[in-house]
Amino acid sequence: MILLLFGMETEVKQVEEIELQIKNVCKNFMIDKKKREIIKNIDINVKKGEFVSIVGSSGCGKSTLLRIIAGLETVSSGQVLLEGTEVAGTSPRCKMAFQEARLLPWWSVEKNISFGIGRKVDEEEKDKLVAQYINLVGLNGFEKALPRQLSGGMQQRVSIARALISDPKLLLLDEPFGALDALTKINMQKEVLKIWESEKKTMILVTHDIEEAVYLSDRVIVLSERPGEIKNIINIDIGRPRKRGSHDFSYFTNLIYKEFFTEVEREVEYSI
Repeated sequence: MILLLFGMETEVKQVEEIELQIKNVCKNFMIDKKKREIIKNIDINVKKGEFVSIVGSSGCGKSTLLRIIAGLETVSSGQVLLEGTEVAGTSPRCKMAFQEARLLPWWSVEKNISFGIGRKVDEEEKDKLVAQYINLVGLNGFEKALPRQLSGGMQQRVSIARALISDPKLLLLDEPFGALDALTKINMQKEVLKIWESEKKTMILVTHDIEEAVYLSDRVIVLSERPGEIKNIINIDIGRPRKRGSHDFSYFTNLIYKEFFTEVEREVEYSI
């Protein structure tokens, strides 16, 4: 009896650790009166506090999958559960940062961030929250700045702070550094990692940058060509902080590159 109860307790604990469940999700679009499969048979469990990246070639459905998780798109079949509750539309439990910062140009940094609170709070609490998240993303001294007065990286920091200020369970990042120059991108990756480590949020990143995925992630999910199916899930078993030039880092980067090049080579063979 004791062993049985211990087993049940362990099973319950494992279930509680799962933040997000994606169950056999498929998504189709009707284009020119023809059904086009975008993603197919996606099954993923994401643990609480995990950092997961999704990589794949253009058009494989990465961003569509992220929008489904966020409740911005509906599934054609399957189910998405966040903390055991089915996702049906947008929710403050899940926030998303896009490639474009999407800030309101006539509002200051602090007003853009406060817009993300999403609930009624008194002025004193709002000011404390905004100050907390401005400090979190390292924008002290820029509270009154307008978006046009900020660099691209700083705008993305505002966007991430705006997403986090409502204290979501899950933060989705849709290629948030894709438009940044190489040095700014590396600095932003470090900032996101600091935020992830301090806030203990579950994060899912869509990216074309394999080195970025290896640098940030606990696991990297590789999608196939459209319709996007899970081709491989790679555990990045490297401690943090990670050194981009290290043998282990290169090993995992090359491992994921091979997944891509295999796909590309097949496509070339078929076209010939």
